[in-house]
Amino acid sequence: MLDIPPTENILSVKESEGLQKPDCNNDGIDVLDIADGLKELLRGKKMTLDALIQSSQSQLADILGIDGYIAKIICESAKSKASLVYTQE
Repeated sequence: MLDIPPTENILSVKESEGLQKPDCNNDGIDVLDIADGLKELLRGKKMTLDALIQSSQSQLADILGIDGYIAKIICESAKSKASLVYTQE
């Protein structure tokens, strides 16, 4: 089972330890297992993890102007991560 540390632990990671802090904009996009370019695209469209969960694959493909298969990957990642994030709260 995948252990995801609480947000406050992730945000307190020091860059001097060789790790970078995640973007602290609280949109939930950082937890997704997708390419960084897709994360930037999602942020450019002001998408959040909650919005991704509520969107269908076809809606997401239309909003982002991407192929349906890529939208499916994003939606699946969002739903998978959301179930992990929300069960820890």
